[in-house]
Parts: sequence; structure tokens; C-alpha cells
Amino acid sequence: MTLLINDLHFSYRGADVLQGLTFEVPSGCLTAILGENGSGKTTLLKTINRLLTPQRGTVWIDGETVTRMSGREIAERFGYMPQRQEAVHCTVFDAVLLGRKGCGGGRANAEDTEKTEDILRLVHLEKLAMRFADELSGGELQKVVLARALAQEPKVLLLDEPINHLDPINQIEVMSLLHAVTRDLGITSLVVTHNLNNALQFADRFILLKNGLVLAAGGREAVTPDTILDAFRMEVVIENIAGVPVVVPKLHGLRTHRHFEESGRSREHTHEVDSHVYDHKHEGAEPSH
Repeated sequence: MTLLINDLHFSYRGADVLQGLTFEVPSGCLTAILGENGSGKTTLLKTINRLLTPQRGTVWIDGETVTRMSGREIAERFGYMPQRQEAVHCTVFDAVLLGRKGCGGGRANAEDTEKTEDILRLVHLEKLAMRFADELSGGELQKVVLARALAQEPKVLLLDEPINHLDPINQIEVMSLLHAVTRDLGITSLVVTHNLNNALQFADRFILLKNGLVLAAGGREAVTPDTILDAFRMEVVIENIAGVPVVVPKLHGLRTHRHFEESGRSREHTHEVDSHVYDHKHEGAEPSH
């Protein structure tokens, strides 16, 4: 299953948000959508699954255009995970079972129950099946919402900042799970994230947006210090640690910080800094700061 975006345009009240986006995403690939706030990331997801109607351009899935699909066909093909999640007072099992409504439309049957059990095992939530969703931690709730989207058996998974507000271990678990599910089920997943390092560790492909335009697209070669500078206005170095690319921001400019001397006194000091504010010597002091 190939997702093809061709010349996509979208405007809010005359202000261009997407300006002719064109790219292709193959199945089995977790694709990270990167860019500053306001670059068009969320709008892109919403135009792909027709929550928003573009002024121009086409979204294709295996030769079919999304504009010609019915609402039910959209629900069958796309699993969508918005930025903000509201936990409802129902069991985890029932919350995931709701994702089957788009497939069967009506009461759940034996197949829906079996599929829900399979999905819960896939995302390692089977032990929480009878817990209430509004009693879960943030990381557990994110997995429930992901499981509900997967219960639809979508061809395309659209995820808007799925690891936002999660602690580091849950960020890693959710991204690792997304990568495994995308590969094992052979679906196409697009994930919006601001976490460059998690994206580089788990994503297969990358699309960097700036002002509603595709700045760079491709594999890891698309994410370079130059493209990050263009997309985020931030100078970085990229180092390989344990075989994984890691983005390290560089700091420039005059910065004020406090020095603590051996006597216990402290004083503010302002000077030009480069990469490491906390790793340089200063005349007349033996401080740590």
C-alpha cells in the first residue's frame, strides 16, 4: 500500500498553510513529520484523512483518491490519533473495541472481540483489559488510543504527537511499538513529533516541513545539520552513539550565568559561549557553574 500526496494546498482564511506538498510514503515504513510549530504538520494529517478539505491537490491510496471515498471507507483505511486525548470511563477492552465500530458498524460480534484481544496482546495491554481507561497513566492511555486506532485495521496510521507529555521511558516504548507494528502489519504510519532523537532512532523515513513546504524528504540522509538549521533555526551537530544518530544543539551568543567560587560567593558573568556553556575555564575563578 503506497500513500501518495500530490500538490497539496490548504489555506486558513486566505493564509497559506500547505503550499504544494508532494511526497510518497511506502508501506511498512514509519515516517516522521518534522518541523517547527506552524509549519503545517497537523494540517497535513487532517487533509490526508479528509478532516480538512484541501483547496487543491490529491491524496492517493493504491490508485484511489481520498476525495471519492465515503466516510466509512475513510474510517476503514485511516487510523487517526489526535494530539489531545480524553480518557472516558470505560474499560480498556471496551475503549479498544470502539475502534471496531468503523469495521462492522453496529454491535460487536465474535470476530470483533477476538480482534480486540489480539490488539491488546500486540500492544502489551492484555493485563490491563479490565482496568478503567481514566485510571491509567499517560503512557498507558497513549497505548490504549493507539490500540483503538489499530483495531480499525487501517492501511494508514496518522499520529499527531503521540509521545508529547510522556516521560522518556514511555516515549521510547511508544515509538518502539509504533515501529514494530508498522513493520509487522505492513501498514503506512506517519507520526508528527518534535523529538528529533526519538525520530532518528525509530523512524525509517523523514519529511521536514517549513512554511507549508517540503524542505527535505527521504531516509536518515534527509536529516542533516543543514536541514535541521533550515527547519528549526537551530545549529546542531549529529553524532553516532551506539549506532544511533544523536542530535546535539549548539549554543551561541552572549549568555549570563552564575559562578560559584570556593569561598561560597557567587557572581553573574556574561560572555560569548559556543557549544558547551558548562565546560570552559574562566580567569580569576575556580568555579563550577
